[in-house]
Amino acid sequence: MATPSNWQKYLNLLLKKRIPEKQQRWYVKRVEDFLKRHPGRHLQDFTAADVEAYLRLHSSDATLSVWQYRQIVDALQLLFVDFASTPLAQSFDWAYWKEAFVDARPDKQSPLKDVHPDKLVADYASVTFPGGSGADDVLKANISWECRIFPKTASRTTGT
Repeated sequence: MATPSNWQKYLNLLLKKRIPEKQQRWYVKRVEDFLKRHPGRHLQDFTAADVEAYLRLHSSDATLSVWQYRQIVDALQLLFVDFASTPLAQSFDWAYWKEAFVDARPDKQSPLKDVHPDKLVADYASVTFPGGSGADDVLKANISWECRIFPKTASRTTGT
């Protein structure tokens, strides 16, 4: 019986990790793309800097969605941690890099990032709610409600 190829072994790992069948080809594609950038290198020879550079490149890719970027990180994590047990596997901060993409995409950041806080407060203060209540009235009512519901935290909230 023939020995399975490394790609078949990686696919078997994806099955074992319950990666949905529709996504498996994308995991393989993500790993292939990474390895094509480093021809002839053995998995054991990769460093955290190699993986960081690749993820940094993709973290600013405006054509990717957050889930696609996280899929790249996950595919590489499975490759280096579960498949090859490389030296960088345990020391690399996989969780950080799964979240790094969210902060790197300017079009996905808060639309309020360029608004000065004083303008936000002024805009909020000018809002009139149904029944004629202003923002201050609503805020005071919410604080009053919180003090009744959470009396132990009221002194921290109101300073009393």
